[in-house]
Amino acid sequence: MLSSKSRYAFRALVFLALKDKEEGKIGINYISSSLDIPKPFLAKIMQDLARMKVLNSLKGPRGGFSMAKPANEIRLVEILEIIEGSDFFDRCLIGISSCTEGEIRCPFFTRYDKIRKQLKELFENSTIQNLVDEIKTCNGNFNV
Repeated sequence: MLSSKSRYAFRALVFLALKDKEEGKIGINYISSSLDIPKPFLAKIMQDLARMKVLNSLKGPRGGFSMAKPANEIRLVEILEIIEGSDFFDRCLIGISSCTEGEIRCPFFTRYDKIRKQLKELFENSTIQNLVDEIKTCNGNFNV
């Protein structure tokens, strides 16, 4: 359901939240290799998050990324809106344009509506810190 871009954004944010206090700014090379995410793709995602004030970014040899605000203040829905667009929960799951552009909905759109509302509520009520806490209790370390 989530695009690779969104999944990578969540993984990178959780990674930074776990490392933030102990390491300060973390370079894109380290993040990319640690998470096995292609560096150019990850760099674009991180720039988008920095532009929207979710991350701090510093260029140069001692540069890198860090959290711009506490992980418990970053709601998952905020990240989805940055990465996927504000209409993420309103789009047709299979991409039929009439579902989002007009009043005629495909049968799948209607059946998916209840789940869509539950997902939106889940993402609105969850933060990066929630993911960090759950990862810590699941396996004690960050192993994506």
